[in-house]
Amino acid sequence: MSLTFTALFTHSTSHSSTGATSATTAPSKNAASGKEAKKHESQRQHYIDAREALKNKQTRTYQTLKQHLNNYPLLPYLEYQELLQNLPERPYQKVDEFLADNKDSYLGDLLLERWLYVLSEQKRWHDYRSYYSTAITSAPEQCLYIWSRHKTGDSEALKETSTLWNVGKSQPKSCDPLFKEWKKQGYLTESLIWSRYQKTSRSKKNRRLVSYLKRLMSAESKLLADKYESTLRNPKNLEKVSDYSDKNPITKSIVYKGLLRYVNKDSEKASALWGKYQKVLSFDTQQQEAFYFKLAKRKAFDGEAQAAKNLLNKLSSENQTTIVEIVLREHLKNRQWNDFYTWLNLLSPTERLSDRWQYWQARFYEHIEESKEFYLPIYEKLANTRSYYGFLSADLLDKPYNLQNSPSVINTETLSQLKNNKAIKRIRELYAIDRIHDARAEWLYVTKNFSKEQFVTLAQLTNDWGWHRKSIESMAAATSWDDLAIRFPVAYQGIITQQAAETNLPPTLIFAIARQESAWEQDARSSAGAMGLMQLLPRTARATAKKAGISYKRKDLLTPEKNIILGSRYISTLLDKYENNRITAIAAYNAGPSRVNRWLEETEENLPHDIWVEVIPFGETRKYVQNVLSYSVVYAHQTGSNSPLLTEFEKKKPL
Repeated sequence: MSLTFTALFTHSTSHSSTGATSATTAPSKNAASGKEAKKHESQRQHYIDAREALKNKQTRTYQTLKQHLNNYPLLPYLEYQELLQNLPERPYQKVDEFLADNKDSYLGDLLLERWLYVLSEQKRWHDYRSYYSTAITSAPEQCLYIWSRHKTGDSEALKETSTLWNVGKSQPKSCDPLFKEWKKQGYLTESLIWSRYQKTSRSKKNRRLVSYLKRLMSAESKLLADKYESTLRNPKNLEKVSDYSDKNPITKSIVYKGLLRYVNKDSEKASALWGKYQKVLSFDTQQQEAFYFKLAKRKAFDGEAQAAKNLLNKLSSENQTTIVEIVLREHLKNRQWNDFYTWLNLLSPTERLSDRWQYWQARFYEHIEESKEFYLPIYEKLANTRSYYGFLSADLLDKPYNLQNSPSVINTETLSQLKNNKAIKRIRELYAIDRIHDARAEWLYVTKNFSKEQFVTLAQLTNDWGWHRKSIESMAAATSWDDLAIRFPVAYQGIITQQAAETNLPPTLIFAIARQESAWEQDARSSAGAMGLMQLLPRTARATAKKAGISYKRKDLLTPEKNIILGSRYISTLLDKYENNRITAIAAYNAGPSRVNRWLEETEENLPHDIWVEVIPFGETRKYVQNVLSYSVVYAHQTGSNSPLLTEFEKKKPL
């Protein structure tokens, strides 16, 4: 359910701080100061009215309003809209002036894209070539650029079409003339068809493309395609080795993909077949690595630790770490401490010194009743870090948390430069009038080559505006982790405090979930369809609203206050379900109650809280739970309250 922005919590330096930082209220979009800023505020309504007049072709009203917008940052947006009206009839000079005035900007590239479309529609191929920029990466313009070169006598142009054609999805219709001529000139080969066929997933949206590619194939290739599909459906077919022993490279590809699929169905048979086919087909180094990695993962998940260990020397160091960590968690889950320690020594020195595995090394020493001199120094060191494992260690030592809060030092010259940057001024105004999409696009353009110092300064600016998501992203881009006021803003404090009281929730939990889920972006949407600050799925929000007797419309999820109301009530129902245990409630918020119920049922013995979290099967959910618990500690610091990582009940209740 969550969006992925928050994995950078634990990086920090050794600054310490006590006491709460000043809290912010709900974001204020009018926070900029100074005469110029005030003038811009007074111009905003003129701009909004002028945009509406231009849209409705009220020319006289538009021109009158436009006179009030001298030096207003968003004036180029009106000029852009003016040019778009009847763009095909515009003189080149007007287009050239705008492109020159807005070079390397979001609006400049946007107009260039529209202008190229006009030129392609009018078949002005020489002009198309002259205006085209190699920085353009979208397929329609790339196709038309190659076509323009072909139409203007470039005999080498068509050769560059293969890369655009050979992708695992349908390309836009503007590419059709190019592809047609490319095929006519004999550039389409069986190997290219097969390559694209393999890249194309078998999802519903790609069925037409798969059928199209099979129509292009020779009779022999169609038979191979049928064989490919039947092998993926039933990799057991590979047991008849004689059917797959020809030297055709396509057959080798079929066998390779089929064996990868077979690993999860029957790892023993897949391994035996791999040995047989390797003698005949000689898989390359990359294919061998991929197969052995998948096989080792299967063995590790199936509890066959020795079999997984035997495969480690066939893997890269990164893949070795993945396998070792899977086995380590299996041993933790089963509390096989001696086996755990054996595998802990298989980690690379760097991985073994991470907060995670240092904590578990100390837990091992403590469990086997080693002298305190073995584990106390580890806990002491971890307790000085701002991390999940640092907070766990501090609790074990009964020490206060070390938040390592250090406000950013802002270079006044850099601050002045950014405040006077035209793009930054546009971003501020776009955000102020809720043109968030355009503001994001401008932000991407202006920050492409920013230094760390510029990102830290921009974080301060966007935080002043109330655009906390961009402040958080900027600090991450600068790898600057210790300014907690910016990285963990106390946004929407009024409504959160109110909902915490009404639902009997700790407000720090609501703050932490919103920070983890959306980083305070009120219109955030996930690929799964979750929406808003607390990333609620519409069906979950509807059920929650019905149960609470609250009116609900889907669009309400993009209203911060309504999203917080519904999100608070949903997490409250989860806490009721899981006997007020935040660990399982937070896990259910991310992965769903049915999965958490299954994980609880599959736990053969009741586990201590820290082991249960560590062995959560989904890596995303494991990190999610650790983040939300840790962020709750940070928000307790931010709001001047005293909230532990875990309550005494949560520490003592086995899962």
